[in-house]
Amino acid sequence: MQSPFFTALVLALWSLSKVSFSQVCSSQNQDSATIVVDQSGHGQYTTVQRAIDSVPAKNSVWTRILVKPGNYKEKVAIPEDKPCIVLEGNSASNTMIEWADGGEVNESATFTLYAENFKARNIGFKYICRRPQALRVMID
Repeated sequence: MQSPFFTALVLALWSLSKVSFSQVCSSQNQDSATIVVDQSGHGQYTTVQRAIDSVPAKNSVWTRILVKPGNYKEKVAIPEDKPCIVLEGNSASNTMIEWADGGEVNESATFTLYAENFKARNIGFKYICRRPQALRVMID
C-alpha cells in the first residue's frame, strides 16, 4: 500500500504538469516591432488577420500592429501561440473591425482572443447580426 505522502506527491506533480505558465513579454513600455495594416495598400498588410498571422509563434516581445483608419470587414482571431500583441488603431470611431455572420453565437464572433498578454488601443469591434439571435451563455 502507498503512503499518503507518496500519493499526495504524485498528485501534486501530476497537477503541476497541467499548469500553463504565463508567457512573459519583453518590457511592457516598449514595442519591439511595428506592423502596419492599411486597406489602401500603403502598409505591410491589407488585412488585420494577415498581420497577426505574420507574428512569430511563441512571440516573447511586444509587437504593435498599427491599423490605419477604415472599416475592416473580416473575422479576426489571435491564436494561443501569438502572445504579446498590441492592436492599435487611430480611434475607435474611425478604425473598426466588423463582421456580419448569421452563424451560431459562439462561432460567429468578430474578434476572438486565445493568446495571453494582449492590448487593444483606439480600435473598435462591431458584430452585425443579419438575423435575430438569442443570447446563449455557456458556463463550465
